[in-house]
Amino acid sequence: MPLSSPTRYLFNGCARQNEKYKNVLPTTTREALKLISDYIQECIDNSDPDCLGIGGHRHIAHLTSDCFYWIDAPKKSN
Repeated sequence: MPLSSPTRYLFNGCARQNEKYKNVLPTTTREALKLISDYIQECIDNSDPDCLGIGGHRHIAHLTSDCFYWIDAPKKSN
């Protein structure tokens, strides 16, 4: 899903998924988290070859120009 800069992408998944979500513009953090969660889950459930590598635990971070923190952090492996 392209952002304002042509060199950055929010999602790197299946082209069909990207097309479906390209006009979804969340205006709140809650809406953005729902969009991300829905997108990732649909990729996990999608049989499209572009989505085959997507799965497992979701990693969701909050990024600003000043900070970074995990909303849904990576799980530690044993």
